[in-house]
Amino acid sequence: MTNKELQNVVHELIGRVEELEKRTLGLNKALYSVQEVAEILGVTREAVYCMIKRGELPAIKFGTTKIRAVDIAEVMGYGV
Repeated sequence: MTNKELQNVVHELIGRVEELEKRTLGLNKALYSVQEVAEILGVTREAVYCMIKRGELPAIKFGTTKIRAVDIAEVMGYGV
């Protein structure tokens, strides 16, 4: 592989990482608590639980209720 080809591959990978960061709005964890999601979305914890109950926001019961970063991004209109 030539240096130019390698540069192209690296440039493409950097582009993919940047696109993924945009899609997850810079969220830096895989899972968030209900309280954290409420703060991110600017709503109450109760509103987050209502969104989960209505099926608008997928959640995982992992000891406590957790929400994936990609699902938060989806709710905010930046779906992956």
